[in-house]
Amino acid sequence: MIMKYSTTYLIRFSLFLILTGYSMIGIAQNQIHFSGNIENCSKSKFELGKVNKPNDGNKWQKVKIKNGHFSAVIKTNEPTVLRCYFKGKELDFYASPGDSLILTADYNKLMATTRFEGKGKKTAQFYTAWKQKFKALNNSDFDNYDKCNPERYLELRKKLLDSELAFLNDYATKNGLKENPFFNYYSTDFKFRFYSDLRHYITYHNSIEEDGIKPEYLPLMKLLDEIDYNNPKLIETEAQMWHLMGYINQVKYRQLIYEKELPKLIKDSVHWTARTYILSKKILNKKAHEAYVMTLLFELVNPLTVRTLAPIYEDFIKTCSIENRITLQDAFKRYKRLNKKKKIQRNSKIIQTDGGLTEIIHSHKGSLLYIDFWASWCAPCIGEMPASKEIQKKFKNKDVKFIFISVDQDEKSWKKAISVYKIPGIHYMLEKEKSADLLESLLSKGVPHYLIVGRDGEIIDKNAKRPTDQGLDSDLDKLLNN
Repeated sequence: MIMKYSTTYLIRFSLFLILTGYSMIGIAQNQIHFSGNIENCSKSKFELGKVNKPNDGNKWQKVKIKNGHFSAVIKTNEPTVLRCYFKGKELDFYASPGDSLILTADYNKLMATTRFEGKGKKTAQFYTAWKQKFKALNNSDFDNYDKCNPERYLELRKKLLDSELAFLNDYATKNGLKENPFFNYYSTDFKFRFYSDLRHYITYHNSIEEDGIKPEYLPLMKLLDEIDYNNPKLIETEAQMWHLMGYINQVKYRQLIYEKELPKLIKDSVHWTARTYILSKKILNKKAHEAYVMTLLFELVNPLTVRTLAPIYEDFIKTCSIENRITLQDAFKRYKRLNKKKKIQRNSKIIQTDGGLTEIIHSHKGSLLYIDFWASWCAPCIGEMPASKEIQKKFKNKDVKFIFISVDQDEKSWKKAISVYKIPGIHYMLEKEKSADLLESLLSKGVPHYLIVGRDGEIIDKNAKRPTDQGLDSDLDKLLNN
């Protein structure tokens, strides 16, 4: 009996060590051990990957969940930001090699209940603390686009940045993290969120291709131009990467067209990618250009785009580093295998129309509408689709319609994306000429973008939550019950 008890005890103790991320021989210094328990979670798995390193090949691992418990090991030689993606919800946290993090949370209130224990818990907990305090303020910043002149907008956005940096400084000081790389990471991340918002504001108010930049917006433009875009370290955080991509594609491209240094190009995904590729050569040095193109390709490459991106890919691998060449070759080979013809799903309805957005909304008058603006080549758009499927399941028998409006130029790519990614809902490819003015105001930040339209056909929320946002289902429920 003593032997039986000891064996049972050892088995249970070993399982505890596995679940909590510890081992009898310690934690390897090139690994992060991540484990824990998520209550009320019906999912059997989630995806785990790095989000602050866009050039790592987008390697995500599937982590199994059994009775709420999970355990994973992430190999890395440097600090990173990891994301747990549950196809409906996501959770980010900062971790370093050698960390052993134990998560406890309630899936129903994931952000509010997330708690970390173990080595690295202080840096891991910061993101949820910041998100809870500043999420609403960051979302409301979009409302200031319409209401504020440039001077006032800059004042308000600086105030938000100062508040975020003060929050970070206070958190780091209290937890002894001022010398930790974590502090520099988030300082830089917050600053580049600030730069990105200035860029969005400029493009929202200026038709740069035709008018250049109005004098009152030049002080904001000057702030963006002062950044050293030739520094390859610029693409170290998600916010930096998004800002650089938008700065080249939206601001510099339009400015150079206005100054007649570049010809106008057709605005479809192929030409968009080609022009940013060419333009990055023009304004960046070789090292920065290579870092940027790696980011660009990994942002856009998917089963639908491997062929259209082939000319850029083939030109780029002639001069890029061996390491990047191998990474890209592996990615393109993988996605070529996935590029197979598939049928449109029964729950996907494609409607051909010559009308604009107003006509589309009018044709569904009487129902609450959740409108998703997307494109087949847009990786963030595609990334939202699993969560969109989950939301649609929740509202299957309720009076809300899920409308997908593509900004694609190519009909084949649009239809193929619907079939490859099995996107349910009602699908349109918009007649842009009939909605040009409206789209310019609604899609100033590009796609994905979301609207909620009331039963009367009036727009209720022109900056609606994404499917991955935990508050979307409650927003829809409230509107249905009004």
